[in-house]
Amino acid sequence: MKKILLSENEVADFKTFCLSELEKAHARVRQLQAILNRLGTDVSDISSDEEDMSTSFSQSVLAGTANEFESPKRKKNRRKKKKVKWADFIVNTIRDKGTVMLANEIIQAAYDDFEVPDDERQKVRMSLSSILTRMLNQEKVLKTYAVDGIRGRFYGVNDWFNDKEELKADIKAKLVV
Repeated sequence: MKKILLSENEVADFKTFCLSELEKAHARVRQLQAILNRLGTDVSDISSDEEDMSTSFSQSVLAGTANEFESPKRKKNRRKKKKVKWADFIVNTIRDKGTVMLANEIIQAAYDDFEVPDDERQKVRMSLSSILTRMLNQEKVLKTYAVDGIRGRFYGVNDWFNDKEELKADIKAKLVV
């Protein structure tokens, strides 16, 4: 690692980060001690080591005023993204339209509904493609319909297909090619 000089603000941020990581580690130790106690293992000698470690670490390492650290690369501060249940989205989108849809139409609907930024579109497209494949081949929730002269297949829910794996007439009538 290369040595870098940090401003006072960066040192304060780094101290805060280290303290929060230390607290997470202590919480994990306490959780493991509780599990071991339930299993009947004596962990009293570990708890005294924990107290010594926390005071020595916080006083010696973080109390220093030196602005020179060997710092790992920091991750960019990104806001938390909500998880989307793509399988539910796909089925609901197809049902709402009322007819079969091409994969590109489903992907475009996701871009529009969730206002996907340009830098995330590739990831969303790949996720939807793999989920469509899984829903078709493994879960058997969707079926496909092919139209001559059109590249790709139309995806529809199982209810829209008859016993011969053909698209029902009422759904086929709604299909605009």
